Amino acid sequence: DLVAAFITAFNAELKLLSAGMAASGDQARRELKVVRTKIANLVDAISDGRQSSTITAKLNELEKLEATMAAQAAATPMTPVALHPSIADVYKQRVGALQDALAQPENRDGLDAARALIDRVVVFPPRTDGEPPGIEVVGELIELLKAGGLAPTTIT
Repeated sequence: DLVAAFITAFNAELKLLSAGMAASGDQARRELKVVRTKIANLVDAISDGRQSSTITAKLNELEKLEATMAAQAAATPMTPVALHPSIADVYKQRVGALQDALAQPENRDGLDAARALIDRVVVFPPRTDGEPPGIEVVGELIELLKAGGLAPTTIT
């Protein structure tokens, strides 16, 4: 249920952020179009023989602005992918299978259920003599426990 609530909140926040990023990118592209039109008009004026230091200075200024705005328009980040609500169901099924398997210690299905949620276990040497080694569990299970505030980042 917590994973489902997280996915709903994440997708809502993502929608707000995406709207802001899209608006920012659209604005940069509109402004870039205006600057390019002004540059084209100045180039036309120069090619028609209306050369002056003011026109040349303005052209140089607009060309610098164009480069900056083109970089901004190109740097508009892509919208991140939303989380699919069925992810919560998958987690619920996997954690439920693990709970069921752990309730029956003689059943070896518990190991398979745990393996589906754990990618790897990293063992670190002890920091000093007499201390136990450090153990880090990496995978979906530990990430869920961390998100819920139920697990440390490293177990020693």
